[in-house]
Amino acid sequence: MQVDSTSSLVPVEPASTMPPVEPSVIDAAHLPTSTAPIMDFPAADAVDTDSVDTEDHKTDADSESDSGDQETDFDTSTSTMTQTVARRPVLPDIRPDVGAVIRLGIAMDKRFKALVPPAAEYERKMALLNRLKNIVRRLWRDYNVDLHLFGSSASDLCLVNGDVDLCLTIDRQAGTRKRLVVKLANTLKRQGMKNVVSLLRARVPIVKFDDPTSRLSCDICINNVLALHNTRMLAVYMKIDRRARVMAYIVKHWAKQREMNDPYMGSLSSYAWVLLVINFLQRRDPPVLPCLQRHPATCNVDELPKVLVRGHNCYFYNDLIRLRAYGDRNNESLGVLLFEFFRHYALHFDYAHSVVSIRTARLLDKQEKSWDKPSDTPRDNHHFSIEDPFDLDHDLGRVIDPHSLRDIQAEFERGFTLLSHNADLEHLCLKYIPPAVSAPESAAAAAPSNASIAPAEDDSGAVMD
Repeated sequence: MQVDSTSSLVPVEPASTMPPVEPSVIDAAHLPTSTAPIMDFPAADAVDTDSVDTEDHKTDADSESDSGDQETDFDTSTSTMTQTVARRPVLPDIRPDVGAVIRLGIAMDKRFKALVPPAAEYERKMALLNRLKNIVRRLWRDYNVDLHLFGSSASDLCLVNGDVDLCLTIDRQAGTRKRLVVKLANTLKRQGMKNVVSLLRARVPIVKFDDPTSRLSCDICINNVLALHNTRMLAVYMKIDRRARVMAYIVKHWAKQREMNDPYMGSLSSYAWVLLVINFLQRRDPPVLPCLQRHPATCNVDELPKVLVRGHNCYFYNDLIRLRAYGDRNNESLGVLLFEFFRHYALHFDYAHSVVSIRTARLLDKQEKSWDKPSDTPRDNHHFSIEDPFDLDHDLGRVIDPHSLRDIQAEFERGFTLLSHNADLEHLCLKYIPPAVSAPESAAAAAPSNASIAPAEDDSGAVMD
């Protein structure tokens, strides 16, 4: 089957077609009409100071949150959440046509191939890595120091022209993370790197810069060892079933196009989006992906091997020979899976009570993790909870405040509405353009609502494109 190759890889959507908060109002031009039979889908599944520029981030302390069906307000005078009656618009649970789903899957496969970086880009990244290794080894001659590629570039999830994520491992005697970041940033500046910025208030402090030689952007964190283990586990997940890698690429691309992939601006990281995809595929019936931290299923949790990294068990099952056929019992196509992904988070996910957990391959209740109570710390929200698979106290959704939660829900609803009305992948991934701001309005008012949150958060640094 041939697919139109003339469609633009990065189309632009006029601001008027995407209201910033309420996506249930969708441009009718994006909703094709058809009298073809409706496809019979399976039921929805249940349930991180010197001369270098520094950039500090602050967050607003808000106390209310949305759930998928209702707004959640917090009674700050008590330790429990109070549910209000206010609800988000109810969307009709419509299925797309069979033909539209087939075309969607074909388009996903084509877009996936276009998003995978060419071999020449990987070679540029490795050349940059080797140059940087020489720099840090000269800078800290008296310490055991090295640089490791991690994140999307090391887990087969990197988009074309994606950032290079590096982890510098060094003896703790060399100094604190912040001192090391500042020293490294000053050195990189002297070495000719451009746009060098140190993010000192990040959960894991990092230095960001552009390399003019390779024309690549790079982030370097210090001793973020858990990120290396996260990367390795995600790489295994992506090799088990091809549909997982395609889904992760498409969702990451969609989130980037819709400006929903920057934790420094109060949205989810690419790493968090990938965890949403993995958990979704773990909970299909039958599942597409296993739970690597509980595999084989017959193994008692208390008897799992221990791979301790700073007090965290980073064990995961990685026998790919036995895992490759795991998802064969599930015959859902790429188009079906993408539609059901948006359907789940637009209609069924319980934002007020649920925690996404790939560690258990299920949805946890926030009460299980004591994430059901309001936080006294603005940068420790639990409005859209996603458990880090190794650092179990880390909620990857902690950067989400009530306003950015509404934006995310709006995008899920927009995506579901488009796909349920047979819209194509190009319309789904139209580049978001903020609505125009009239002259009297302030620059602050022009910023999207999620820009008010700027927690310097690296989400364990596993995937940061």
